[in-house]
Amino acid sequence: MNIQTISAQQFVNEMCERTGTKIGSLFTRTPLKLKVGWVRSNHNPITVVREGRNSMVGINYAAAVNRQRQREQGDAAEEFIAKPRRWGTRIMREDGNPTPFIHHTKDDVELLYLTIAVRWEKSAKFEDSITGEEIQPEKFAEFAYAQSSSSGQGVEHEIKPRDYTLTNIHGWLHNGTYYTIVHGEDLPNVPVV
Repeated sequence: MNIQTISAQQFVNEMCERTGTKIGSLFTRTPLKLKVGWVRSNHNPITVVREGRNSMVGINYAAAVNRQRQREQGDAAEEFIAKPRRWGTRIMREDGNPTPFIHHTKDDVELLYLTIAVRWEKSAKFEDSITGEEIQPEKFAEFAYAQSSSSGQGVEHEIKPRDYTLTNIHGWLHNGTYYTIVHGEDLPNVPVV
């Protein structure tokens, strides 16, 4: 396997290089949102580490759900219409096609999110954000929020869209090359041409 180190800007450029779907594995480290009792009981924050989330970048969500409905229900499948986003703005190209990125301002901070559809994934591991020590899910289960599904798809095998803050993505495996992503202080520009 070839290994390369690239900047966050180079990663954004690669994801926007062409329209259509890219398939690869995403490597992320994200803070786990827990109920307030976890912090009050003097526990350190927890990081969710996902190594090798097999992903599709650049999918058309509604079209993907409609294809899945067609596979499962045949001619009886009704058309799925995706609801509008509740937060953030999809960054569009000049030709009207969407990029895989969402722009969002949270607490006066501008953020970029990458939208993926999860194909399959290895189970996540959980780490103490301060010490790096692995934590078993049973330890914080009572403080965890229930997982939501992509309700309304009307399919047995759901399309699982996920949005990742760009700064939480640390690796991308694509076409036999693993890209280590280095983040700088500036928010990358999303090319729209």
